[in-house]
Order: sequence, then structure tokens, then C-alpha cells
Amino acid sequence: MELEILKLIYYYSVNGKLVDSKFIDKIIEIVVNKKNLDSYVRNVRFTSQLDKNDYGVTCAAYSPLSMEVLIDYESIKIVMENRSSYDCLFHSLEQIMFRNLTITQIILHELEHAYQNKQADSKADSSIEVKLIKASLFLEQAMKNPKFLAAVLKGEIISQDFLTYILQNRELYKQYYALNPTERLAQINSFRAILTSIEPIKKHIPNLYEFQNASLVEEMLRGYQDSWNEGICPTQVYLFGTRQSKVWLDFDFYNQDSKQLIKTVSEQNNLARRLSLGLPVTYEEYEKTHDWLQTTNKYSI
Repeated sequence: MELEILKLIYYYSVNGKLVDSKFIDKIIEIVVNKKNLDSYVRNVRFTSQLDKNDYGVTCAAYSPLSMEVLIDYESIKIVMENRSSYDCLFHSLEQIMFRNLTITQIILHELEHAYQNKQADSKADSSIEVKLIKASLFLEQAMKNPKFLAAVLKGEIISQDFLTYILQNRELYKQYYALNPTERLAQINSFRAILTSIEPIKKHIPNLYEFQNASLVEEMLRGYQDSWNEGICPTQVYLFGTRQSKVWLDFDFYNQDSKQLIKTVSEQNNLARRLSLGLPVTYEEYEKTHDWLQTTNKYSI
């Protein structure tokens, strides 16, 4: 998959071409085929209606109910303009490839959400990752369940109560978005796919490769400092904040003693995996990783 992505990005970049609708269709086709997502991605729709406000813009989205990937070119242009300040870090080929990689990562992020829905439907996988995905997608899973929808239609579940529940969950989603495991994993896994894709040519694009590696680590560290104000890690704060503390308490590494919890979870999972899943890390581990990040070119301007 990654080699196919590299070929596509390289072809567009060396020919001075920016991502277009054909590129997007091809990227989606590559990932859907590789991850068997035919039942989760049925359509790609281009729109100009995704959220744009003073707090940010939404470039793309995945709808688990309609199984659509939505792409907003206007938002993408805004993001590209905002990131032009990094151009000074790159030579000419890297500059155009940077733009193409940025858009590719945005698309891969949404396809990760499609894949997460597939993982949530799995009854065989009991990994920490899938347990967190199921917890994060609890409402979406319920809304896709025919028995649940039938109960609403029959009046067994009062529609007004259900609407109130949806609105409450939407507010919690916004409040804890930065700590949401599915968003964290979508960012990290999409950046990992980007890095794996450009690995074979990293000697020819050293500045861009360093920048993308820094972007990955940046996502892995995201949310930790904020979470320490309320708990011990992003995922724990998210689960407690969204009223799903039982998921956290049921993990086999859980211990009431936070020092013992960190010791156990560290023995079971290396640092990269803990950062990816938003699990506990020590202050020393965080600071060492953060200090390395500050030495990269992304933090030189």
C-alpha cells in the first residue's frame, strides 16, 4: 500500500502537480482495497460545506452512517496557505511534495476512521486499541444496530430521550475531542503511513522526512500536559470524562496505585505504543521525547 502511495505522490510532485480529484480517488481506492473497506467506504463527495470558523477548518470527514468520505477543497486551500510558512525548510521538490503529503495525510486520517468502524464491528479482536475504539464509537455503533433503531421506532426507547442523549454526547465529544483515542490513532496511524511511504526516498528529501517524523511525534505527545491537570493520561481522562470509566478500570494493567499502574502498563507496552494509545508515561519519558522534538527542523522557525 505504502509503495503505491509513494509512486502516486512522487509522480505528482516531480511533475509539479498538486493533489486533484483523480489523486484523491486513487488514494482512497488504494487504501480501501488494502484494508478491505468496501463495506465502509461507498462514496467520495466533494463539498464546500464543512465547518470553517475562527477556531479552525475541517478539510475532510467520514460519515459512518452514509459511509462517505467528504472532502472540502476550500478548507484544504486555507490549511495550505497557513502552512506556507514552512516552505523555507524545504528545497523545491520538497515544497510541492510537502503540500501533497499534507493533503494525503488528511485523507488517510478519514480512512483510518472508516477502518476503526470495521475494527469496532469485530468480535474477535480484544486488544486495547479496539476496546478504546469501541468505547469512542459507542453511539455510532448503537445507531447502526438494527435492533436499537427498531426499538426507537416501536417507542420502546423514547425518541426525545434519545435525542437528548445524542446532544449530550455531542457536547462531550467536543469537550474531549483533543483526548479522543480514535482521533489520536487516526492522526498517528496516518502520519506513520506517510513516513513508511517516503522511507525509500528519505535521502533525497531529508528535510521533509525530518519534518514528517517530527509531526508524528508531535501527535504522540498531544494531550498529555492537559491530561495531567485532571488525571494521569489522555485516555484515562477521556474515558472518565465521557462516563466510560468502567473501560479503564477493566484494563488488566489497572491499579489504584498510580505508580504501580504506570509500572505495569510500561512492562506490557513500550513507550511508542503507550504514546499512541494515550496511556500513562513518566514525566521523564515525556520530557525526553519533547526535548528531542524541539531539536527538529519543524521547531527551528
